[in-house]
Amino acid sequence: MQNTHFKRIIALLLISLFASNLLFGVKAETKNQQPDTIVLTAESCQTSKGVKINNEDFEAGSVIEVEAGARADFAFSAERSGTYIIRLTYSNSDTENTDISLQFLLDGKQLFSDMPSIDFPTIWEDSGNNKKYDESGNQIRNKQKIATNKNKEYAFDPSGKQSNPLELVLTDGDHLFSLFSEIGKACIEKIELIPKQETPDYNEVKATYSKENITNGKNEIIIEAEEGSLRSDRSMQAISDKTSPTVTPSDEVKSLYNAVGGTQWKLAGQWIEWAFDVKNDGLYKIGFHFKQSEKTGDISIREIWLDGEVPFSEADSVRFEYGSMWQFKYFDDENNTPYLFHLSEGKHTIRLKVGLGETAKSIADAMKILEQLNSVYRRIVVITGTSPDIYRDYQLPKLIPDVFSDMKTLHGNLETLKKEFAVKNGGSQTATINRLILQLEQMLEDDDKVATLLSSFQENISAFGTWINGRSEQPLTLDKIVICPPETEDKVSETGFFGLAKHYIVQFLASFVTDYNAIGVVNTDTNKNIKVWMALGRDQSLILKSLINDDFTPQSGIAVNLQLVSATALLPSIVANTAPDVYMGMSQAEPVNLALRGALVNLKKIDGFDKITGRFYSEALVPFEFNGGVYAMPDTMSFPMMFYRKDILKEIGVSISSLTTWDSVLKNVLPELQVNSLSFGIPTEFNSFLTFLYQKGGNVYKNEGKQSTFDSAVAVDSMEFLAKLYTQYGLPLTYSFPNRFRSGEMPVAVADYLQYNQLAVFAPEIKGLWGMLPVPGIKKQDGKIDRSTAATMTGSVILAGSKDVKSAFEYLKWWTSAEVQTAYGSELESVVGAAARYNSANMEAVYSTGWTSDTKQQLSAQIAQLSAIPEVPGGYLTTRYYSFAFRDIAYNGDRVRDTMVDAAEKINAEILHKREEYDLD
Repeated sequence: MQNTHFKRIIALLLISLFASNLLFGVKAETKNQQPDTIVLTAESCQTSKGVKINNEDFEAGSVIEVEAGARADFAFSAERSGTYIIRLTYSNSDTENTDISLQFLLDGKQLFSDMPSIDFPTIWEDSGNNKKYDESGNQIRNKQKIATNKNKEYAFDPSGKQSNPLELVLTDGDHLFSLFSEIGKACIEKIELIPKQETPDYNEVKATYSKENITNGKNEIIIEAEEGSLRSDRSMQAISDKTSPTVTPSDEVKSLYNAVGGTQWKLAGQWIEWAFDVKNDGLYKIGFHFKQSEKTGDISIREIWLDGEVPFSEADSVRFEYGSMWQFKYFDDENNTPYLFHLSEGKHTIRLKVGLGETAKSIADAMKILEQLNSVYRRIVVITGTSPDIYRDYQLPKLIPDVFSDMKTLHGNLETLKKEFAVKNGGSQTATINRLILQLEQMLEDDDKVATLLSSFQENISAFGTWINGRSEQPLTLDKIVICPPETEDKVSETGFFGLAKHYIVQFLASFVTDYNAIGVVNTDTNKNIKVWMALGRDQSLILKSLINDDFTPQSGIAVNLQLVSATALLPSIVANTAPDVYMGMSQAEPVNLALRGALVNLKKIDGFDKITGRFYSEALVPFEFNGGVYAMPDTMSFPMMFYRKDILKEIGVSISSLTTWDSVLKNVLPELQVNSLSFGIPTEFNSFLTFLYQKGGNVYKNEGKQSTFDSAVAVDSMEFLAKLYTQYGLPLTYSFPNRFRSGEMPVAVADYLQYNQLAVFAPEIKGLWGMLPVPGIKKQDGKIDRSTAATMTGSVILAGSKDVKSAFEYLKWWTSAEVQTAYGSELESVVGAAARYNSANMEAVYSTGWTSDTKQQLSAQIAQLSAIPEVPGGYLTTRYYSFAFRDIAYNGDRVRDTMVDAAEKINAEILHKREEYDLD
């Protein structure tokens, strides 16, 4: 019995031990198991203002529509802790053509706080597969349309500083994931939080080829690059290249779109995708016929994505070497052995994405160094000012010892950065870094040299920022992609000397008989024909002609002979009676001057004019009004806004609310700026004077435009206030706004709102650190703040010699409509780039541009208080004598009242002279 009892005890112990091992084994296995993908859909979305669930017209299910400025919340539970990456499945709103910029939050806290927003591109495709040609045989570029495809995109750092998707760490338990739409309307099908996995290297992938016994493929596929299926930026359209007969299709005389890219395909994250079919399963190599002639002595980098994924780690850094001519290369390793890709039978996609490859970390380090250099500079100028006395001993090592410690660290970091770029990027263009290294060495060795070198130090810091942009840009022109079996010989051979000579000789001879000024003339079967002149760029004229051919002529039955001319051609043509029917883009002062001489048609007398004036803001027609008539339709509109650096104002303790009035600026903002040796910028131009004049209730002219108001008390007061800003408050008279704003030396400034474009493109390192506000104003007795400022217009006119005024007016109605202005601005931005954002005078077109929701609000607030500048006969002397008066007052210290009265007398004399000359009452 004892034996039996003992055996039972042993058995129970063994069972317990086995159960414990099994349990612990399960737990261990659970602990090491890869977390599951978390999928967030409409079912888990908490709707709120600006967020709705759309169940219609979507085959895959419900779509979450998040308006710009709205936030969508998703409640979920994570079963296991882990590191995840974010992937969105979304489509583009067919009513908007802007990219989507999103902010992500987890449990109420912003993810990736070092970047303001994550960009998810609007996807574009050609509007048709049929190629069109004009009467000269030149190909007409296909228009772009928003693709209807659902797109899957990972969340990447928009600056390209990280080549891998952004990561977030989740703990197990309940969470709230939120997204805020900063720009654009987001139509989201689902959000996937995918467990992070390392991309295998080529050797691992190659081993699977052998293990699975995959043989070489048999297909030879040539993809013409200009026929890309999809693209992340509409600016990456097909281009015409005539530099080599090997670029297909090729023609020495006619313009054919035979390549893609160039300088429009250079920003991190931009991609083009091509669809292709594979008939035989197997291994293939991939080659490219390309030209990389923009980055002298440097390389451009692309990532290869096959069917939505990077196949192996080496594919995220395809190097395209510099060369002045076209080249062909296979994607290969350092031993020139091509990498092989397994392609199954069927349909596939290949995407080439602009990346930074191995230089991504170096670019990120460089941007951090730039930020620290600007901080060093600002801390120095707190002591020395921006124009230090070179003979004074500032004792900087005692006053700011930490700055010299930082300078020493930065010197070492710059040395490391120079070596990294020399090795990784293959480039030798590090002169900008060398200059900074040398200057830091000189200032560290002798602190007395800080004062003498400070100005050039700031210039070199700015040049360093430009250098970083240049290294970040990866331009590439692509003719074709070749996908073929490993044993295939080169599919593209470059032509020799005689082939190139023949190519260029034919081009030269053709130049004698080809009319290169012809702008897309197509055959139109109509009896109505008008001639339109514009004095802008060729890109603008080609875009406009395309819109005319596709939209205006088919709808109206009016053919348009669009001609690109110089700005000085109009007046001689009027005298010679060869003027066009319509002239576009005329400067603000010219319509009244020409109307005075009877050279323009009074648009107010044309039927239908009153119905279209509501397209523009309330005073947009004022500059074009004369003697009861209106002589131009507004094209563009410019006006100032206040730009401010959020980071620097926060650093020095200045609140945004103190930027609302001039009184607050002078009392609360300017002292804090100046105690930190920072500056406030306002240009000395005429519009700055008008800002104060309008805010104080004044105007430029009186007595129906017959006299200047320069001698009035309000004008004298306005000029005195403006002059004091420079003479008593020390504002700089001349400066480079983009450079000083970028460095932080001028964290607050009034500038034309189109400076937004330049800063967005050329100062990416401060993205999200700055904003725009209406200009400061003057508080009135009723408590309201008058933030009036002057707007400047250009306009389109109908010449008095037109034989078909009705057709010309139909053209102006079409051109100034919201749809056409929006389309033109969008196409212009796509072809020329974001820096060419169009400043339309049509209010609906202004707000349809891809501004952030906050920027739209600020622009709307300023537009509501714009005042136009009236034009009068002889008014050209107004701006001239303003300049004279300002210089006499600000530079020479002349009395304000006497100077303004003298200016008014001279302006009045000229106005009277012109009115008498043209027999005006």
